[in-house]
Amino acid sequence: DPRWSWFYQSGLEVDRFKDFDYRIALHSGLAYKLIDEEIRKLKLRLGAGASREVGSVNNDWSPELQFGADWERKLSETTRIYATVDFFPNVSDFADYRLNTNTGLEFLLDAERDINFKIFALNRYDSTPPPGNQENDLDYGMSVGIGF
Repeated sequence: DPRWSWFYQSGLEVDRFKDFDYRIALHSGLAYKLIDEEIRKLKLRLGAGASREVGSVNNDWSPELQFGADWERKLSETTRIYATVDFFPNVSDFADYRLNTNTGLEFLLDAERDINFKIFALNRYDSTPPPGNQENDLDYGMSVGIGF
């Protein structure tokens, strides 16, 4: 069935305000395209993996599940909005989790060279942050991307 696929996701989080040097996360699993139309798409993901906060009090790998969704809606031939959400509960304690959300507006500037401009917001929530850290981090910005 072409609606099913396999995914692999990795992440590296570096934040000088956190009580760790960096967080690395590796996850893999199955994805299912619930909606796959020209102007709108919705993909659900289910997987497992682990994360590690290098340089923190707990420097061990933490096994996690992953529940995710990717949504997008075309507003025109050159403009789309999108949102992704990833929920990472600790396998041994679901009260210990991370929740990452990302949303944005993307404009295609040059279709031939696949150059785009994005305005985005990224929210990272950690239910059990290291001592001295806040649970919530909100980042926002703009970027220019070149596809390849």
